[in-house]
Amino acid sequence: MKFEAIFIDLDGTLLTDHLTISRGSVKILKKLSDSGVLICIVTARSPSASVHFYEQLGIVNNSIICFNGALIQTNNKTLCEITIDNAIALKVINILKRYQISPSVYRRYDWFGESQDRWINEEIEITNSTFTKVNFNKLFSQNIQPNKLLGIAEPAKINAAEAHLKN
Repeated sequence: MKFEAIFIDLDGTLLTDHLTISRGSVKILKKLSDSGVLICIVTARSPSASVHFYEQLGIVNNSIICFNGALIQTNNKTLCEITIDNAIALKVINILKRYQISPSVYRRYDWFGESQDRWINEEIEITNSTFTKVNFNKLFSQNIQPNKLLGIAEPAKINAAEAHLKN
């Protein structure tokens, strides 16, 4: 069977426990790409946290699919973009704060939050992304319309907030 395309996730799939792509995976994916198979990474990460993996695989001209499909770009041209309404995003952020969850927002290549706590530092270490400290009210007054909201905390706090948001 000949494959025309392979779409693969990063975290928990392609990446090792050390957050790298193994030499064997690089070799196989490059061989497939060289034979004409389209290789695309599909990830919850931002483009800035994903592009170096594309470079490592030699597939920089392939579509980059980020935020679980909310942003799809090819050669810095946006093919598809889904954003979150600012009013809804602020409402969710305020709920996360009530549950002591560290909220942050992503918009294309940028990542914003009001404080850089241990959770944000952990995400920086995992994704090697640049974090910008901002006031959310100011940020949203600029009509940011984020691609992704991220809330990080202990599982019990996440579960409580999730239950609240589902009601």
